[in-house]
Amino acid sequence: MKEPDLYQFEVFEQWTLYDRIVRNNYMKHDEISKSISDAIRHVSNTRQVWDLGCGCGLMASKILKTLQVESYLGIDLADSGLSRVSASLFGVVGEIETRNAELTSFLKETHEWSPSLILASFSLHHFQFDEMAEVLGRIRDQMDENCHLIWVDPQRKSHESREEFIRRFMFDVASTWEDLETSEVLQVEEHMLSSDFPLDASEQDSLLTKIGFSTISECYRDSFFSAKVLRKS
Repeated sequence: MKEPDLYQFEVFEQWTLYDRIVRNNYMKHDEISKSISDAIRHVSNTRQVWDLGCGCGLMASKILKTLQVESYLGIDLADSGLSRVSASLFGVVGEIETRNAELTSFLKETHEWSPSLILASFSLHHFQFDEMAEVLGRIRDQMDENCHLIWVDPQRKSHESREEFIRRFMFDVASTWEDLETSEVLQVEEHMLSSDFPLDASEQDSLLTKIGFSTISECYRDSFFSAKVLRKS
């Protein structure tokens, strides 16, 4: 399976745009990360973390800052983001490693250490349904009974098509993302039309059940995004 080419558009290359999206909390990074931190606060072991589709590590820094993380491994295809991970996570985690790799290739490998927590934040929705199922299955294969998966992604409303979701999302972008230029709004739309394939809640739940995950907590949901804490059934 070929990894989606997520970085063919400048929205992922111009990190100043991404930084402004996070700084202005347009995609609810603050609320989502706090809800996750609260949900996993009492998980006994979060010392070894894999971050699948880590970008520049900003989301991980928000989620992990209240935890005791000894080892962090960030996986991504964009060197421009990976080069910033150490700065994003400085003082948040102990040992930091990054890997330029496709998620599917990485998940097929045998690794020196196993994760106790896996982050998949705004990354899995770039796969279409069958490919997403394969990736989730490979993630499950890497987990032991004490490992938790954090899945954060856009989520369509029930009976809402992909096109309707993108149209609704872009209306919100145009209306409320006030710090973006018109050209940058168009970059966001171009990326979504080419690379975003969000599921609705029932599709997510049925897929997770089929693969063998149980939901410990749906710790966040709004009209665009959801966050779940999962473990092997």
